[in-house]
Amino acid sequence: MHWLEAWLIPPRSVLSNAVGDGLDLSAEERSRLPRVHSICPVCAGISADGQICGQCLRSPPAFDLTQVAFFYRPPIVELIHDLKYHRQTANARLLAELYLEEIEAKLLNSRIEAIVPVPVHPLRRRERGYNQAELLARIVAGRLGLPVVRNAVRRVKNTPSQTHLDVVERKRNLRRAFEVDTQKLNGLKRLAIMDDVMTTGATIQSLAEQLKQQSDAEFIAAWVIAKTE
Repeated sequence: MHWLEAWLIPPRSVLSNAVGDGLDLSAEERSRLPRVHSICPVCAGISADGQICGQCLRSPPAFDLTQVAFFYRPPIVELIHDLKYHRQTANARLLAELYLEEIEAKLLNSRIEAIVPVPVHPLRRRERGYNQAELLARIVAGRLGLPVVRNAVRRVKNTPSQTHLDVVERKRNLRRAFEVDTQKLNGLKRLAIMDDVMTTGATIQSLAEQLKQQSDAEFIAAWVIAKTE
C-alpha cells in the first residue's frame, strides 16, 4: 500500500477491525501473539531449558529441526482456522509475514535449498480450492529467495482429519499416505517441509522419512507457523 493510501485509509485488523499497524493486526493484538519459548529445537515439544528433549535424544525423529514461531493459541488459532476452512486466503500472507518477522534470521541460518509444502489429497484440494501449506510456502520462499517444489510429494491416501486422533492413530492414518517424485528433488540435500500447524509431528515425521529414503535429502527442517502444546 502506498504511504498516502495507508495514511488516508489505514489498514484494519482482520480480527477486530481496529486500526492495524501494517500487518492487518492492531498493535495490541501483535503484542499478545503467543510466541514460542522453552521448546526442544528438534521436535518443538516443551523443554524447560530449551535444549534437545530426552525423547529426541533417545529416538531422534526423521526431521532434524523444527522452526516454529507461535504456540497454537488465539489469535493464531483463528487466523489458521479461517485460512483452512473459511477461504480467508489473505490470512496466508499475514501468517507468513508474522512468521518471518519472528524467525527470519533462523530460517536463513538453516541453509535450506528448497521448500516442500505438505501436500493435501487432490479431492481435498478440489473441495477447498487450494493447499494452505503451499500458500504459506510461496510467501516464505519469495522473501527468502528459495524455490518451492510443489509436486515433489503427492498425497495418495485421502486420510481422514487427524484433529481428534492420538499419536498412534495418526501414525496409522498416515501409513503409505505420500508418494515422492525423486526427479523433482534431484541433488537437493537440505529441505524444509512447510505446514501451518504441528500437533504430534506425525505428518512431518512420515513425510521426512520418505524424503530421506527416496531422495538425496540429508537434512530436513520442519517450518511451521504454530505448535500445539
